[in-house]
Amino acid sequence: MRVANTLNMRDIIAEQTERHLKLCWLLATLPCLVLALLGVQSFVGFTRLAGIIQVLTGIGIIIAYNRSRKRTAESHICGRFGSIAFQIVVIAGSLVATIGSVLVVRYMPRPSILNADCF
Repeated sequence: MRVANTLNMRDIIAEQTERHLKLCWLLATLPCLVLALLGVQSFVGFTRLAGIIQVLTGIGIIIAYNRSRKRTAESHICGRFGSIAFQIVVIAGSLVATIGSVLVVRYMPRPSILNADCF
């Protein structure tokens, strides 16, 4: 099944970019290879990596939207939510979410009232 997904992705990339199929196959398999080489083996590790990727792509999308808005002088897609102030709030929220996903949380159990040592 994974081979079929990789080949489907290769075909989509080839269709959209009009590049050679071998290069498109490499681009389609590169994300999985990067995850494997980074040693992401747990859900928490994947969540940390996803948090970093989401802030990078989120900021990139906001910058691209801002440039588009400068060209057209209007905000067709977002309306009031396309203002600079809202873009800053979204970037700040993305940064806070990414920092939260990267922080290491240690679990320390609280002492229980019903602990056997108390009796």
